[in-house]
Amino acid sequence: MKRLHTPFHEALRKVPARRAARVRRSGQALIGLLAVTLILFGLYFLFLGPRRDESGATQPSVARQSIDRGHETAGTNYIGQIQLVIQQYRDDNEGRAPASLEELKRYAKFPPEMWLDPVTQQPLVYDPQTGTVSAPSAGSATQSTSGTTGAPGAPVPPGVSVPNVQPQMPAGSESD
Repeated sequence: MKRLHTPFHEALRKVPARRAARVRRSGQALIGLLAVTLILFGLYFLFLGPRRDESGATQPSVARQSIDRGHETAGTNYIGQIQLVIQQYRDDNEGRAPASLEELKRYAKFPPEMWLDPVTQQPLVYDPQTGTVSAPSAGSATQSTSGTTGAPGAPVPPGVSVPNVQPQMPAGSESD
């Protein structure tokens, strides 16, 4: 029997070889996908997973600590901005502080998220007697009303040590 060598017959003979190549390529893609997934899981647990300190207690990851510090800083900045608006309100109203937080909100026209503590998601506390705003929790770093983050005496999150880099006067010398 004579074999036909037409282009159609040549193409038919190559079909199984093409299928095998396609299966081989899809297998390689699956192995590559699994390798990338394993690498991402490894990086997640290395950098974003919980950590243990010297005593064996579980500590939040570096990424979680950074996010928490960002929330604390945002809360401090919100309170500082609100304190500035309270001062503007006093300047516009003969030294009188706003009677309520709602009156201050109408005057300030800040976005709603500024009136919440970013750490606890609780509303900020307003004292009409003193005209100050503070975070709802007693031990929060966002209670500082000065709006200065990183200033001497400012609260520092747990586990962070800040060296004293302020210039010091020599002992026994007096300043003018």
